[in-house]
Amino acid sequence: MATQTIDIRVVDKTQRSLRNIDRRLGQIEGSLISVNKVAGLAAAALGAIGAANLVRGVVNTIRKFEDLEAQLTTITGSADLASVALGEIEKFARQTPFAVDEITNAFIILKRSGLDATTESLREFGNVAAANGKSFNQLAEAVADAAVGEFERLKEFGIKVSKEQEGFVVRLGNEQIALAKNYDEVIASVQKLGEEGARFGSGIENRAKTLSGALSNLNDTVDSVTKAFGEGGAKAAFTELVQTVTQLIGGTEGLATTLGEKVGFAIFQVNKFIKEANFNFGNLIEGTKIAVAVLGGAGLVKVLGMVTT
Repeated sequence: MATQTIDIRVVDKTQRSLRNIDRRLGQIEGSLISVNKVAGLAAAALGAIGAANLVRGVVNTIRKFEDLEAQLTTITGSADLASVALGEIEKFARQTPFAVDEITNAFIILKRSGLDATTESLREFGNVAAANGKSFNQLAEAVADAAVGEFERLKEFGIKVSKEQEGFVVRLGNEQIALAKNYDEVIASVQKLGEEGARFGSGIENRAKTLSGALSNLNDTVDSVTKAFGEGGAKAAFTELVQTVTQLIGGTEGLATTLGEKVGFAIFQVNKFIKEANFNFGNLIEGTKIAVAVLGGAGLVKVLGMVTT
């Protein structure tokens, strides 16, 4: 009687599956670690860039206010008056769609023309500019021209001035709004248009309600805070740092001269070699191609390394 042997083999595939899962989880974990590293580097880089931009912005703002105050010192005649004027201009800027430097320039233009530049007059002139969608500087320049009898620029604001027998007739469009005896009265009639309740009296208020006006107010407020930050000690620290770096750089002139001599001599020697050896870059390129074809890129690098040694 024939006997058959039946082998029964039970293969446990569970362990293999689990090992595959562990391996894939390990790969995922490794990938996540790599992602975290990259994210960390990116965050560090962005942080450094952000910090650099912040410092640059602070320094530029501090410099801007120093420059404006220097200009105001010249026009007002003293540092104390300039400081007071800049403080009033800052306050005015935070309430209007005009920037601090724009208002300062307009203030200087008006003062140089011998005109009134108080907060109230700035607001009235500003209303005329804002209502017509013009910059404060444009209005200040038009008014300064009017102070010497040139009225052409006032037409940009719809204001026409003509010399007639009875005096200077000031019109807004076709409507006569004033009869002026002299240039000062012409300017006064322009300023009156920006008074509260007058034709352009709500110019600043209306423009300040726009997105552009809101952003301008935000920028002026941030600049004022940055200025305060600088006056709290940052300005002195930055100034001292710049002076120190300047001294350090100035002390390296001798070294720079020596390095320049050495580098210049080396360049002249290379130039001399090329001329005397009749160096042919075309032959060099062809030779390099042949060497790469024979030795391969890695082999050529190795040979060149040996030659250099």
